[in-house]
Amino acid sequence: MADTSGTFQDGKASNPKDKCNNGIVDLLDSCLLTARRLLSLLDEETLALKAFNSDHLVEVYPRKEALAKELMSGVKVLIGFSETRPEKASSPIDSSAVQAGLSNVNGNSQASTVENQNQQKLEKALIEKKSSLKQLLTEIEKQNYRNHIFIQGSLSYFQDLLSVFIPGTYGPAQQGILQKQQPTTKGLTLNREV
Repeated sequence: MADTSGTFQDGKASNPKDKCNNGIVDLLDSCLLTARRLLSLLDEETLALKAFNSDHLVEVYPRKEALAKELMSGVKVLIGFSETRPEKASSPIDSSAVQAGLSNVNGNSQASTVENQNQQKLEKALIEKKSSLKQLLTEIEKQNYRNHIFIQGSLSYFQDLLSVFIPGTYGPAQQGILQKQQPTTKGLTLNREV
């Protein structure tokens, strides 16, 4: 028998708003899982950087890029949904309150109460998941920046070390003033174990 309140049929949401919100919850769950996997991969990258394990870094970067793209596409969909979704605060009349009033007139107050409770649970879940995703994205950004700084520092260190062994050469600049040129290192290698 069909439920006339439009809330649930056969245990599933029949209200289009509930279906849309459930889709957003699923998308948030997917983004949260991807963000956690990316954060874990960034931790792996940090350990590989500290150990100067270039073979592992070569394995990590394609996975990192794929996860970042996946996360970015999910977040773009969420942002697009947030921009098109009418907020309750912008409307002076809450549509759920209007529906509750109409349900009371029709004698479906119990169905309306269940619908309101389900909507409140869904909204609470959305808020918690959005907050968790924001925290994870902030942590991902911090970890990625730390790795970036470590890479820059390491490259600067090895560049300085290399300049000790290979003297710089000077050549003419644009206005006749001598300018230091990058040393040619083709064919040269530096063993990191030294």
